[in-house]
Amino acid sequence: MAAKKDKKYLCISEHATGFTQGDKKKWDYARFGVGKKYILRQIKKFETGYREKQATFGLYNFDSNHPLYRCEDNNVGTYLCFFNGSKHLGTFNFSPSSGRFLKTYNSGYWVSEDHPYYKDTPIISIGVCAEL
Repeated sequence: MAAKKDKKYLCISEHATGFTQGDKKKWDYARFGVGKKYILRQIKKFETGYREKQATFGLYNFDSNHPLYRCEDNNVGTYLCFFNGSKHLGTFNFSPSSGRFLKTYNSGYWVSEDHPYYKDTPIISIGVCAEL
């Protein structure tokens, strides 16, 4: 991601949907708030999540210094990022040419009831990013 190293983006969710568990342990559709802000930027050396030549970019909550998603270089000019660096918990995909992103968090529902992620809410959101 050498060509991208000085880039920084403000990303804002426009639509979000998923599933949530109600009072009777029944899962149902859910809509989530929009307008959530993120920063996509280079992970600085010595910051949590820094992996030289592996995960050099991260997606951050607007007010955080800890990346939610860590990005790998896919050599096609887009950002392919994984929740907490784990490929099976969620993704953040962003194309600077379209300015659009798709973010998923897919933990929760599918694990057993005694698993710590069981009550997590699977969600998918879409939005736009602009270079800062």
